[in-house]
Amino acid sequence: DSDDEDNPPQAMPLTEEQMRVQQLREDEREAEERMWLQQAENAYGAFIHVALKDNIWKALAKCGPMLLASVLVQAIFSFRLFQHLPDFRNICIKQALCSIPSDLQLSAVGVFITLMLNNVPVMFRAATISIKCAHRRNNLERPKSTVVDMRISWAKRAAIFVLAVLSELLTWSAIFTTGILFILTSRSVELLIRSTVAIMFVQNVDEVVFEACCSPDIKEEVENFRYKVDLQHTEERQTLIDKVKRIYLLFLHLPTIVIIITILVFGFRMLGPHPCGNLAMDEAEFIFDQPQCRNYTQAEV
Repeated sequence: DSDDEDNPPQAMPLTEEQMRVQQLREDEREAEERMWLQQAENAYGAFIHVALKDNIWKALAKCGPMLLASVLVQAIFSFRLFQHLPDFRNICIKQALCSIPSDLQLSAVGVFITLMLNNVPVMFRAATISIKCAHRRNNLERPKSTVVDMRISWAKRAAIFVLAVLSELLTWSAIFTTGILFILTSRSVELLIRSTVAIMFVQNVDEVVFEACCSPDIKEEVENFRYKVDLQHTEERQTLIDKVKRIYLLFLHLPTIVIIITILVFGFRMLGPHPCGNLAMDEAEFIFDQPQCRNYTQAEV
């Protein structure tokens, strides 16, 4: 008896069939969990969550001010930034633009595009949840298997999409376009560095507003609620999609960004309104000696 207590019976090893069944169950659980998406923790995500959980009127009352502040700040900033792009008819602009080192422009545009592209998956997930979610669950509840069916009309989904997804897409596009133009046309190194930092701060203002103004209960819900979206992919197709994503992120994402910024910077410098390649030394000295151009690179926007 003492020997039996010291040496408990060992578990029988799983057969090949049992291991295969266990692996299939794990794959099914992973596929099921992949369909549960979390809202972004920003003003747009909070609005979508409240609108889907309750209704649009409650979302406007609880999250409307945050949404409006984010859209207005980003829209006004991009509009004013566009207004202050340099006048290419000015004789001084050629010297100012060509005096900026190309490697600094490459670095600034590369950082800007990389950070801006990080918002694309977030916007895509918000659009997917707004249009296709059918169930929700709260991960704080026990058991987690408690799932609530969501019957939402297409009119309500369309309203949520326009207010919280399309608005973000439009402001993102405006900041992306004007930001690249402003970086490429900055008239001094100092202005280029300051503008790049300022543009990225404005792009993330929706997250700042969410952290500062959102109520604790909505923050907790956004963090812990999950929405189920039927991806409508077979297991084989989903595996292929995951492999393509991994390959792209590991080997293609960074080279693609490098190619894009190289085309933008050197294309603008060589083929833009004032090609730097055609700026001869005597012409540069002539432009720089003009009275109205001597302080142009130090001019404030």
